[in-house]
Amino acid sequence: LKIAAFTITRNEPLFLRVWCNYYCKVFGEKNVHIIDNSTSDDSVRIVQELYPNINVIVKPNPKEHDSMFLKNTVEKMQRDLLRSNDFVVFSETDEFLLPSQNYVDLNDYCEKFHSSSKKWVRAQGWNIVQQVDSEPSIERTIGSHLLKDRNSMWKITIYSKTLITKVPLTYQKGFHIIYDKGQKVATEIPDEDLSLLHAWRIDADEYFRRHSMRYKITYDQVIEYFKTHKMDWSPLLDPHAEGPETPVPDHWKQLIYV
Repeated sequence: LKIAAFTITRNEPLFLRVWCNYYCKVFGEKNVHIIDNSTSDDSVRIVQELYPNINVIVKPNPKEHDSMFLKNTVEKMQRDLLRSNDFVVFSETDEFLLPSQNYVDLNDYCEKFHSSSKKWVRAQGWNIVQQVDSEPSIERTIGSHLLKDRNSMWKITIYSKTLITKVPLTYQKGFHIIYDKGQKVATEIPDEDLSLLHAWRIDADEYFRRHSMRYKITYDQVIEYFKTHKMDWSPLLDPHAEGPETPVPDHWKQLIYV
């Protein structure tokens, strides 16, 4: 059974390292691929030193945020990897596919998925938001677990994604929706045994570093959002903490580390 995992990255000094730690441990670094989209910091070099057998492909794009470039690049990479692998796993650098405790790990989940008749599988989206009044910032020292001081998460349907597949997929921008033979797949139910953790709001400081220029927001606005979970200042205008509050599973806290 041959499995390939890949991501696309640009200047992610924290999350790229965390992403590689997780997926290299699950699949082995020789089966992990990074698309470097015009990185100008040391983040890609550092993970190459940590994982010398990891695969890096440089795909530069002068635009900092180009959704169609990301979509087309990911679809091509997925098609190329499927030529030599039984199936392919994709996630963005702040996303982690986490199976339930019915499985040993993500590799075990993938092996069982391979034996099924499904062509792809959709993961249930979850969001963890730092509670800035009661939870400290994440520790960035080597080996620190990012979720050790995070207690709450929320299931968010719009964050669900189809990221494990045996066949090439056509995505909508953002990778939340797929098309099959030109038709939108809009009614697919996520597998409750497979979660997709979106980590972009687990830490207010990291959120500000990544998004202050893009959204033209101040640090005080970020802190206010992390208190209220409202995004009055954001062009996205979607709720990121909906539904009942759910405890972060203890076994997740051991999986995501610097």
